[in-house]
Amino acid sequence: MTDATTPRTPHAQFHPDARQALALAAVEAKTRKDLTWQQIADAAELSVAFVTAAVLGQHALPARSARAVAELLGLDEDAVMLLQTIPTRGSIPGGIPTDPTIYRFYEMLRRSTHPAWSSCRAAARRRHHPQGSTSSKLLNCE
Repeated sequence: MTDATTPRTPHAQFHPDARQALALAAVEAKTRKDLTWQQIADAAELSVAFVTAAVLGQHALPARSARAVAELLGLDEDAVMLLQTIPTRGSIPGGIPTDPTIYRFYEMLRRSTHPAWSSCRAAARRRHHPQGSTSSKLLNCE
């Protein structure tokens, strides 16, 4: 049995639905309270990128940060617990991503894990183009 001061072992999720519902509730609360991601990150005492990704369901928050985020957003104890769980990974909802930049990373990962491409190193960079920035992939096979 643990209390609020005892560190808890993070548990993994079996299905992403609960975490997706929490992300929707958190973004709704963020909007309703007119908060920025930076303000939420400040409450969690972690980086804005880390906290944003965690609230949107990409990884777990430490207990103290999960509690601070839930309190700021007005979320319940179930949300505090859920923010600490390790989300399901390894699947992309809806199949292959349609965003061009995300798709390039997806493509690089697929190719770099194929046995024929095992000696390849993948990288990405952003180049300036007169009509706007674009991403490009680099695949270096030796």
